[in-house]
Formats: sequence, structure tokens, C-alpha cells
Amino acid sequence: FEPQIRTLIQAIPPTRQTAMFSATWPREVRKLAADYLSHPVHIQIGSHEATANKDITQKVIIVQGQRDKMEKLREVLMTLSKEDRVIIFTNTK
Repeated sequence: FEPQIRTLIQAIPPTRQTAMFSATWPREVRKLAADYLSHPVHIQIGSHEATANKDITQKVIIVQGQRDKMEKLREVLMTLSKEDRVIIFTNTK
């Protein structure tokens, strides 16, 4: 997914504060952090040897504004079954 992340990062204004989270820390993710983050802080829980679970689907959805964000969230949640589990990353000001 590195090319998609690079495309997203290039669309972000350079003066914006950016946080990067990764379940794994492979060479490609370290390179992304080095290329785009200023003075990054690396916090690690567990070993470097961890790999991502192949059963996990990761999606990045770009929206415009709070209303669009809530509508898209509702759409995504409506597609899930009661057995599905989901983690949603958000931010607040």
C-alpha cells in the first residue's frame, strides 16, 4: 500500500501536523516516515519481527467535511455484520 500512502501524503499541505501509525514497521514504512515526517518519534510495542495479519482489510477513505465523514462512516458500518469487528481511527481538535 506504499504507493497509495505516498499519493495521499503528497495531497496534504506541508504545514499540517501529520501522525503515522503502523501495525508493522517494515523498511517501506520506515522510508515513508523518513521522507515525510519532521522529527518523528517512534514508539514500538512488541518486536520488530511482527507481521500484519493477512485476514485484516485496511481501507483509507478520503472525505470532505464533517457531514461527508459521518455519511461515509454510516455507509461503511451498515455493510458490516454483527460478527465483524472494526477499528476506526479519528482525530479531534
